[in-house]
Amino acid sequence: MSRREFAAWWGCYPSYINRQADNGFLPMVGNKIDAREAWKLLNRRARSYGHQARPWPEELDARQDG
Repeated sequence: MSRREFAAWWGCYPSYINRQADNGFLPMVGNKIDAREAWKLLNRRARSYGHQARPWPEELDARQDG
């Protein structure tokens, strides 16, 4: 999934996702983000700051498969 598309699904600015990917925090496959793993990592970080975890959107399963 592209960085911009992932940012839209996560609900943040693309610059935040770009910075996290460039720093090596988000898993990349080529120039695409491994969305499911990135979602888990961002949820773990959110919980560590006391925020509620975001559930994985089921619509993304179809997008990742196809």
